[in-house]
Amino acid sequence: DTEFAPLSYIGKAEVLFARKKYEEAHIVLDKFIERFPNSVLRSQVDHLKEQIESAASAPVSGKETGTKTGHAGDPGVSSSLRP
Repeated sequence: DTEFAPLSYIGKAEVLFARKKYEEAHIVLDKFIERFPNSVLRSQVDHLKEQIESAASAPVSGKETGTKTGHAGDPGVSSSLRP
């Protein structure tokens, strides 16, 4: 393991969380805790796990909130480059 291994676990979990893959993110964080139980990053991992659990248990309304982002051509994204 390198000094960056713990950060790679957190980064992967954050990406999975952002993509709403909560179960996978939770598994990655559990592996982090198993491999690095005394890490100084443990509190950050615990906080991320709480966020994941909260998001996973939130009711789904079927409607996204917030701003839509993406690439030109995606629904809901305007671009001056479109024909």
